[in-house]
Amino acid sequence: MVMRAALAILLGSAVIGAGCGDEADQTETTPPDDGPLVTYDRSGGLAYSAQRLVVEGDGAASLVVEGYEKVKSAELQLSEAELDELRAALEEATLESDPGPVTCSDCYSYSIEYGGEQASFDQTAIPPASEPAIGLLEQIVARESPADEVG
Repeated sequence: MVMRAALAILLGSAVIGAGCGDEADQTETTPPDDGPLVTYDRSGGLAYSAQRLVVEGDGAASLVVEGYEKVKSAELQLSEAELDELRAALEEATLESDPGPVTCSDCYSYSIEYGGEQASFDQTAIPPASEPAIGLLEQIVARESPADEVG
């Protein structure tokens, strides 16, 4: 239960921080050399689950999946082809937050950080240009989720 609370705080701070910063300074679309390529979070749903996937520039990645009182983690390595496909999808993605009210019960909330930009939105407000990137990230999470997945 402590792990769930800690992850909820971490995810909440990521969502709160999504709107911070000067948008005029966020014109760079490539990730900084000293940080991850992309950080992807999804949380919510009917039975509540949270997923965090962090992919480094060399394809090394870590995944944490949380469900009801269970937390699982895995380390993985993306192939060069998968990494290239992910980079291309992220370059095309529209990383903008939807500050509007959540319009669905038990829906998923997403947060993506890439290239110095961070976006947060719920599943009813996914920018169409971001759908391919989210789809790829979701495929990686589904494929790499630890045994007896929790979400």
